[in-house]
Amino acid sequence: MTGRQHYEAGLFTAYKHLSREPDLDAIFHYGDYIYEGAGGKGCPVGEETTDRSRICFRKHAGGEIYSLDDYRRRYAQYKTDADLQAAHAAAAFLSSYDDHEVDNNWAGDEDQDATPREVFRLRRAAAMQAWYENMPVRRSSFPVAGGLRMHRRIDYGDLLRVQVLDTRQFRSGQICGAKALDRCLPMGSIPRPTILGEAQATWLEQGLGGGQRWNLLAQQVMVMPFLYPGTRGAGRTNLDSWSGYAASRERLVAAIRARNLTNVVIATGDAHQHHAGVIPSREGAWDSPPVPTEFVSTSISSGGDGVALSDEWKGVPADNPHCKLFDARRGYQLFDISRDVWRTDVKVVDRVTSPGGSLSTIARFAVQPGQPSLSSA
Repeated sequence: MTGRQHYEAGLFTAYKHLSREPDLDAIFHYGDYIYEGAGGKGCPVGEETTDRSRICFRKHAGGEIYSLDDYRRRYAQYKTDADLQAAHAAAAFLSSYDDHEVDNNWAGDEDQDATPREVFRLRRAAAMQAWYENMPVRRSSFPVAGGLRMHRRIDYGDLLRVQVLDTRQFRSGQICGAKALDRCLPMGSIPRPTILGEAQATWLEQGLGGGQRWNLLAQQVMVMPFLYPGTRGAGRTNLDSWSGYAASRERLVAAIRARNLTNVVIATGDAHQHHAGVIPSREGAWDSPPVPTEFVSTSISSGGDGVALSDEWKGVPADNPHCKLFDARRGYQLFDISRDVWRTDVKVVDRVTSPGGSLSTIARFAVQPGQPSLSSA
């Protein structure tokens, strides 16, 4: 599992190591294959700062992307990277998109800048067309008026069912805009908030419990509740994640429990951090019995080199007892799935801001199909 590859923020060294992993069957890319920003935005080329993560080590071509030609050019630039090419050659990609394939923190037909919806839909249509052209997805995902169908199922015999979800296109508007975190709507002000939309949520529930030994939900943003350091929007919660759509999380947990499933694993990205934890059975009761297990993979390059645990994050593990891993270095996660055990190796590279970064395994976890919990492997 891998994703979030900001071209300007660092090298794609992790892909070189990933391409050399033996016996790869597939690579789940959770999204942010490209970034939409203008060249040098947020990390000016050549600027010497004490925070090396803000230095651009290579530059996007052109300004912020809006048209179909813009998006096509950005994909072409990313695909010139030899390490990314090696990863594509090593195994099939199970690709999803997140926000930066279109625009940061977009939700449904709304963007972060309060652009008129009919105008933003044109940008989203161009972005989805370019995504379809550049990702190895089925013909059933061919874009049509209004969007495309990205969510889909992939079965590996009776061992594994993968349900790839779309947590962007059908979600309700967000409580807090990305540029107005001090002006949040009250919780509950959006009627029936949803992160999947009714049709996709029903489709997902129908696919659970299909007889496979494992159910994998491959998706984009963190499902487990989580308290971050400092202030994020309406408190310490990332409202761009499932925590901004708690009713959707409750519905997912209820669907899993109604089918007596103990074999559900969620693969997630977005957070620029490695995490591993569980989703409690009751909202607000983090010590309640766990239902699914969740693995959150860090980025390939976004955020620069990163550190295991910054000073700002020192108190975060104690605030999140249901989460067992906190590491902000770059890398990926490797899943080894057998009938009797699911094993996850957490991999990091020591740097992406210069060539030659070395790889190490910082944690190993095991999950049993009859017990939604984590143990060290």
